[in-house]
Amino acid sequence: MDNCWRENKNHFVFGFLSWLVICQLVFEVKVSFLMVGHTHHDNDQFFGAIGKNIRRKEALTWIDLVNLIRNSHPELSVEVKTLEEIVDFASFIGVHMNHIVNISKPHHYHFGKIDNVVSFRSRMYKDTQWSQWMAVFKLDNFPSSQPQLLTVSSVKVITNHCFSPILLFP
Repeated sequence: MDNCWRENKNHFVFGFLSWLVICQLVFEVKVSFLMVGHTHHDNDQFFGAIGKNIRRKEALTWIDLVNLIRNSHPELSVEVKTLEEIVDFASFIGVHMNHIVNISKPHHYHFGKIDNVVSFRSRMYKDTQWSQWMAVFKLDNFPSSQPQLLTVSSVKVITNHCFSPILLFP
């Protein structure tokens, strides 16, 4: 994953990964974040082309923005959908979690059930030692229900055949 604390390396992503273990959708999750400056993936190139286009041309309306994105990648078939509902996962999981600290620097994380408690550990690099296991959720206070769906009329999504959906708020 991209090593960005805002989108990927944060409290709610860790909560989501741990929730997958609680729900027994997976037994464990291992996540590695790329070193800064080493994120040359297809999605970086995809967004880079959009960024170049945005710097050259203004998008004043939603249709302008959609056309700007389409023109950034004329070889792709880009579809725009309006979402009617989104999952409010932050509100759902946040109240159950321990305060997680010191997660911005390590590059490797391992989530799993240790002694029936969903926990995680981290390490800086693949050849360094793992930290001690730390509980993700407050004892006897983990989510037992499902996250709520929120009705949202102003969230748009752009998808194509190569990349995951892009949420845009016009």
